[in-house]
Amino acid sequence: MMPGQHLVVVGASLAGLRAVHTARQTGYTGPITLIGAEDHLPYDRPPLSKAFLAPTPPQPGWLVEHEQLHEQLGVDVRLGCRAVGLDIDAQEVLLDDESATGSSRLGYTGLVLATGASARSLTPAPQLEGVAALRTLEDAHALRRALDTGSRVVIVGGGFIGSEVAAAARHRGLPVTLVEASTAPLAHAVGEQVGQQLVTLHEQHGTRLRCGVQVTGLTGTGRVTGVALSDGTHLPADVVVLGIGARPATDWLTDTGLTLDDGIVCQDTLAPVGTRGIYAAGDVARWPNPLFQTAMRVEHWTNATEQAATAARNALHPERQHTHSSVPYVWSDWYGSRLQCVGITDATTEPLLLHRPDTGRFAALYRRGGHLVGAAALDQPRFIVKQRRAIAAAPPGTKPEPRPKSCCTAPPDHPRAGSDTAKRGAHEPPPARHGPPPRQHALAALHPHRHSRRARGPAAHRFDPLRSHPPARHPLTRNCPQETRMADHTRIADYPHQLAGHCGSGALRDLLHWAGLSYDDTPLDEGTVFGLGGELGFTYLRHTTMQPPIYLVGRGPDLTDALAHRLGLSLTRQATDDPEQGWAWVRDELDHGYPVLCWADIAELPYLRVRLSMSRHDIVLIGYDDHTRTATVIDNDRAEPQQVGYEALARARASTGFPVPTRHTTYRLRYPTHLPALAPTAADACQAAAAALRQPESSLLGNSVDSVPDLVQATGLDGIATFATDLARWPDLFPPDQLDTALHALAAFIDKAGTGGSLFRRLQADYLTWLAETTRLPAAQQPPTPTPTSPTSGANSPPTPPPTPTRPTASPQPPPPPSSCPPSNTAAPTNSPTSPTQ
Repeated sequence: MMPGQHLVVVGASLAGLRAVHTARQTGYTGPITLIGAEDHLPYDRPPLSKAFLAPTPPQPGWLVEHEQLHEQLGVDVRLGCRAVGLDIDAQEVLLDDESATGSSRLGYTGLVLATGASARSLTPAPQLEGVAALRTLEDAHALRRALDTGSRVVIVGGGFIGSEVAAAARHRGLPVTLVEASTAPLAHAVGEQVGQQLVTLHEQHGTRLRCGVQVTGLTGTGRVTGVALSDGTHLPADVVVLGIGARPATDWLTDTGLTLDDGIVCQDTLAPVGTRGIYAAGDVARWPNPLFQTAMRVEHWTNATEQAATAARNALHPERQHTHSSVPYVWSDWYGSRLQCVGITDATTEPLLLHRPDTGRFAALYRRGGHLVGAAALDQPRFIVKQRRAIAAAPPGTKPEPRPKSCCTAPPDHPRAGSDTAKRGAHEPPPARHGPPPRQHALAALHPHRHSRRARGPAAHRFDPLRSHPPARHPLTRNCPQETRMADHTRIADYPHQLAGHCGSGALRDLLHWAGLSYDDTPLDEGTVFGLGGELGFTYLRHTTMQPPIYLVGRGPDLTDALAHRLGLSLTRQATDDPEQGWAWVRDELDHGYPVLCWADIAELPYLRVRLSMSRHDIVLIGYDDHTRTATVIDNDRAEPQQVGYEALARARASTGFPVPTRHTTYRLRYPTHLPALAPTAADACQAAAAALRQPESSLLGNSVDSVPDLVQATGLDGIATFATDLARWPDLFPPDQLDTALHALAAFIDKAGTGGSLFRRLQADYLTWLAETTRLPAAQQPPTPTPTSPTSGANSPPTPPPTPTRPTASPQPPPPPSSCPPSNTAAPTNSPTSPTQ
């Protein structure tokens, strides 16, 4: 957007907040107004029907803190303010006079509509105590109070919300009856075959089902006493929960000129038909999904985040419109199990059920016209990740996959005639590498007749998702017998890991490998991951009170955020001082089948055996076990997974040491189906690194050290010159013993202290070498010639002109200072001007 413009986001929930973050991450520094009808800050809704209904619930999952919205993102937040109309011609949003702050008409040049949906009710709406719906935080509080006092629970509707509430009520030991008008729970969403598997899941946990009947009314005077059904049955009830779906919150847009039909009817860019400067995202958007060549409206978490990012980018850059295509994804937790669905899984498809009667697990693949369009599974997260990628790689409109000759109800890992195992022979080794179906990646356009220098070994086999049996070593086969998931014991199987030179780039390399994302047939190496982050930097500190008296770091503060933004990963960074909330975030991610990137202080990690405090150390958690009270930790400094006790891990994640408090910082990462084109991505990363060195942020630690007297602090290219000059003065500045300490520390900082060698320069050199040999682009074989730039440093910085790279600055927490994470035999500062002696 040009200077003087104004982005307005209506809807202060997940989608609205993601639109705000995306705007800042793409370099927009103009005004943003976020309007929310609720009085609360944006919060995470999925837990409301799960953990929040427990007798002792966790705190609400706030997605952002108020200070961060104002101070870090520079957003004008108007909570408790309801939008009541829209003047498209005047480009103004009409606000409720009683709740608005300032004018009741708010002008915009870019508008994102993310007002979500509201819960449906019976007709006429019941006016009885004990009847509850579930959509907002207030609804969840009211429902939990009702469950505290009630005994007999009847749930109307067997969809996602109804089934989750049933599981939560049964966890309390309450008698539950679930009434569903269809023949099985979720039959409309996953089909009859999978629906019958869910009937078994409910019944195994004591939930009584009444399917194929409708509710004709509620009984009671003042307070509900029962539910009348269409077959003449009366169900006694103390609590009735209505889970009969949701409708898009578009009433306020009636007669505004927008086309409304089960949501806001949009183009494939998410712009409402016939409008300019307006975009919709989340539950309210109905758009033609190019991947499936059909219009759809999706009411789930992942869709809200993905659409909001597209809507914000298009609102900010109307000259560069992006179409939005995605493979829908939804998860639902019942009785300690997880149902996951991707793509289209409704009754319009042809399902193929793969069932394991011995475990209760199942997986289903859905076809339409010979194409794979969807998948569903119980407790098989990596299977779902792979199928989502497979659907995106071969969307409808391409050549159909061959139809399987027979269906399969045997265990997915059972060898069958016609499988790859049978064709190779039982004792032949499997293919050298497993992975998603091959597709034309971004490199193909650059050198279609040349293989990458890193493509070695046999070509990856093609996994046909419609076979009656997956090939050997496919994640479905591997995870069925190996992945353990119970309510108190979870571990992600076959997580890939190698030693690394730096904690951050090593952790991100492993995560991308786990997600199956690369630019050729082999995983990205650590240098490539570091280079694509665009965070090469330089900072030098010297002060007599530090021990050692110097501090050197060679990268910028935002590697994780920058890499996620540049490669299209969805990232939410959460922090809290509440250890229970921090651990709940970790467990929730692991229970969803995702490895968790966290901060930890090396001094509190027992396997490192160091006394030095370095709080900004990146680790990945891949499992936990409540029986042994240990978590499984992946660390760049150890080749094997480490078992760390809950207490030690909690201390490491609650450190107040150098350089910043860890605050139980937890990353929530979601992965795209493929990486963006390499050439522009690499160019942006190289330019970002050059800009960071030429015009870096003013201070490594923000404003926290500006008032420290006699502190020598320098960054970027000027910092290198300052360091070189200062180094020659060390013999005069330091006494002999302190000089010896400083020189030993210098060697450690440059080559040993978790920098990957040569103060991160070796990683950057590996990246540039790979880039030159991979692309064969002349520009990659010589230093870039960037235009003088001014990288974004905050919400109030001036706009950065093209072709300056975008340096993301918006995240749920302020950008952390960089870390050099030393191994056990390395010196690092234990005292600093900003922290007490450790």
